Amino acid sequence: MNFLKQITNKFKHLTGQSELDDKVAQQIERKNEMLRNLLTYARQNSPWYRKILKNVSIDTMTCDHLRELPTITKTTFMENWDDIVTDKSLNLKKVSQHLNKMSNTEEIVPLDDKYVVFSTGGSTGKKGIFVYPIEGVRLLAYLRSQRLKKSMMPYLNLQEGEILRIAEVVATNAVYGMYARSKIYSSEDELKHFYPITKPMAEIIEGLNKFQPHRVNALPSTARLLCKFAQAGELTINPNIMGVGAEPLYEPIREMIYKTWPKIKLFNYYGTTEGVAAGNCKPNSFYMHLNDSRAVFFPVNQCNQIVNRGDYADKLIFTNLNSYTLPLINYEIEDRIRFVPESCSCGSLLPLIEEPKGRAVQDFIYPGNIIVHYLVFSTPLLTDPHVIEFHVKQTPLGAEINIVSNGPVNKQKIVDSIRQTYSKLGLHNAQIEVRDVPEMSYLPSGKLRRFTPLE
Repeated sequence: MNFLKQITNKFKHLTGQSELDDKVAQQIERKNEMLRNLLTYARQNSPWYRKILKNVSIDTMTCDHLRELPTITKTTFMENWDDIVTDKSLNLKKVSQHLNKMSNTEEIVPLDDKYVVFSTGGSTGKKGIFVYPIEGVRLLAYLRSQRLKKSMMPYLNLQEGEILRIAEVVATNAVYGMYARSKIYSSEDELKHFYPITKPMAEIIEGLNKFQPHRVNALPSTARLLCKFAQAGELTINPNIMGVGAEPLYEPIREMIYKTWPKIKLFNYYGTTEGVAAGNCKPNSFYMHLNDSRAVFFPVNQCNQIVNRGDYADKLIFTNLNSYTLPLINYEIEDRIRFVPESCSCGSLLPLIEEPKGRAVQDFIYPGNIIVHYLVFSTPLLTDPHVIEFHVKQTPLGAEINIVSNGPVNKQKIVDSIRQTYSKLGLHNAQIEVRDVPEMSYLPSGKLRRFTPLE
């Protein structure tokens, strides 16, 4: 049963039942129509979906009926990329080469003047490459900016005529959707500065102290570092708002943020390169609204059986109703999510989820408190078109990297990139070794531990 139907009864106290029923019914039918349009387009233009949907009666298909179609994993998706894409001018080799060109720039470089190319961050152990029309990304970035502005404005305490100052302490590489979606749109009434997380922390701290942002956006692990520098008296900013995302927000980090800035309003976001998006409707909350207005979700266990609302799901089966260039239909998202049975006091019909507590990524810390962020490794590795999987193990003087590849990997380029960053951080002549292995050793859960720090 569609989740919109499941939550109908929970809003009787907020509005008339008849009015709510009509609203829910309209949303369900709108999504059903969007789904039928997507399936029709995919069957006409994608060789992969032409086979999958050959005997499907699209005219009567609904979102609930999606469960009858097969699911697709990231591995299967990447192995069949060329058959899945609907634009015949695109293929994985061409897109991977473009992605490789983007590895050394902070600018958004369109492919064929109309597409943006994103790569997943690598925390799952398997790289995913996705293509979206640039105008669509720009529009969604604008809409997201407006929603954030509406939810955060009451907490900013701006003076009349004062421009909102936003600091983004992130990986400033356009292959990552988190950065690109923020970079692609800026409002005239805000000033946005980016601080590359791969730079030395002293340089980042100096920049933030000069900028004095009202709002800081960062990964939770980065927020933890900022707290440490603030508590030491080196970081002297007092932001009204902090936004975190792309990693789990663990309770010790949350508590550290509140201890460092007692009056701060904390917003947490969950998103994926594939198009999943969720966020808090109010600050300092443990719950998020999952945006299903243009998507269909089924929370399932490891056997792809739907779990009850209130139970933890091992995976999300996700269909992006906006993704026509590279259709994602019943795509498996390997994140542990819990749909909350209670309704939200804000009155939104969007499903409510508990903030994800998924995979954790750990920094490498060397003597002298030299901290190497995991993106130092994942960026050069993920932008090489032939690296399929990788594992990084910290050593006393550097790191050992095991890779699984499907072609000639430019190992020297990867090593040089990592060594250069180590040197900038103060660890000179780092010993970085890249080795080919036939396969990776997975955990009992079936997942791969991507980064292994020293004990």
